[in-house]
Amino acid sequence: MLTELNIRNFKLFENLQIDGLKRVNLIAGRNNSGKTALLEALRIMAAGNDLSVMHHILSQRGQPISNSWTAYDPLFYNPTLKSILDNTLLRMQIGRFRIERTSKGLKSTRYYIQKEDGTKADINELAVRSNLPNPLVPRDVAIFIPFATVDYFPLERMWDSIVLTPKEDKVMEILRATILPNLIRLDVKPERTLVRLAGEEKPLPLKSLGDGAQRILLMAVALVNAENNMLLVDEIEAGLHYSVLEKLWEIIFLYAEELNVQVFATTHSSDAIKSFVYTLEKMNKSDQGAYFRLQNDRQHAQPEVIVYDLDRMENALESNLEIR
Repeated sequence: MLTELNIRNFKLFENLQIDGLKRVNLIAGRNNSGKTALLEALRIMAAGNDLSVMHHILSQRGQPISNSWTAYDPLFYNPTLKSILDNTLLRMQIGRFRIERTSKGLKSTRYYIQKEDGTKADINELAVRSNLPNPLVPRDVAIFIPFATVDYFPLERMWDSIVLTPKEDKVMEILRATILPNLIRLDVKPERTLVRLAGEEKPLPLKSLGDGAQRILLMAVALVNAENNMLLVDEIEAGLHYSVLEKLWEIIFLYAEELNVQVFATTHSSDAIKSFVYTLEKMNKSDQGAYFRLQNDRQHAQPEVIVYDLDRMENALESNLEIR
């Protein structure tokens, strides 16, 4: 489990240091403060030599890999990238994961993944040999839940890995406890997901029950599949009524500890923050949860991390101070 994270020369971050990470971490901040970029950094770090995640992130941001000699430059911190000269080595670092960039002119830029044993792998060569799927789908190692339900999430594959096991029972329990108290059965297929509810003679498409039901299903399936792994959730409040968030946090703390999952969730919702703080108090989990705010450092025009302990969060909320 990560207790600290250093990110250098990645996207918005020239040098971002986060200390005090815990089992469940909530990261808030305004738009363009770096919340999603932080999750992307964790995804890339977890994937390591598998380039499908980096390629997918670039594609989702409208920067698909082409034959350009500088195809991976959008991943680097742009001000530093603009200032370097030929023959200059630029290193991107995400925890222990490192990418080096060297250039001797426009058509001789090379990128290398530096492994923990000190050896290097040429990314350009890895891309040729890595058998990237077509159409491109990311082979995430960490479990990632995107902001929009229309974005790629391997629901069917994850469901197949838990069906007819105790983890399927946990998914059903989560759905009943949060948003579908009358749920009897659930059937996930590639073309549709059906639910049978008490009092209904015929099964219903899950989509007909709204975005919240679909979102909770993704959360539940992802959480039980993330055993001994990281769970990354972009905008945890998306599609959810504030009344559901408190119960969701309780479930996340419960299963994260039981299944040894480290959770990183982003938000810009005051309701998500308030329910997180309330859950820390109610469940006495201040040693298991941490809250961070990403904001721009006015002096250096760089994202910085503000750490809030439970007392500071309580005081800020009582005083109606802005901590999103």
